[in-house]
Amino acid sequence: EPYIIEPVISVISLLSENYQKNKEKISKWVETAAKNYDSDEYIGRPLISLYSRAATIAFNNQDWKPALDYYSKEYEELGIIVRTLPIAKEIKNHIKMQMAICHKHLGNSEKAQNLKEEVLENCETENCRKQ
Repeated sequence: EPYIIEPVISVISLLSENYQKNKEKISKWVETAAKNYDSDEYIGRPLISLYSRAATIAFNNQDWKPALDYYSKEYEELGIIVRTLPIAKEIKNHIKMQMAICHKHLGNSEKAQNLKEEVLENCETENCRKQ
C-alpha cells in the first residue's frame, strides 16, 4: 500500500504550533515519511511538498540548520516534475535564496554569497532580481 504524504504534512503543521517542544517529533515524522514514500506507487504530492513544508516551519522558527537541511532535500527532489514546469527556474531560485539566508545565519557568509550570486545570474524577472 502506498505511503501518503498529505496527512504527514498536516501533522507537522499542527506540531509546528509549538515548534520548540515538537521539533524532534517533526523531524521523525518527516524522516519516516521520506523513508516509506515510494513515488512509483503513489502519484499524489511528491516529497518536495513535505520537505518544503518542513523547511518553511524550521525557517519561520529561525532554526537554520534543519531549515537548510530540508531546503537541500527539497532541491534534490525537484527532478523531472519541476524541470517541466514553466516556473521551474523561479522555484529553484526561491529554494536557493532560502538556503542562502540559512547559510548566512549559520555563519557561512561565503556560501550564502555564492548562492545569492547564482540566483541573481539566473533571474529572469524584475521581482526575482529585487531579492
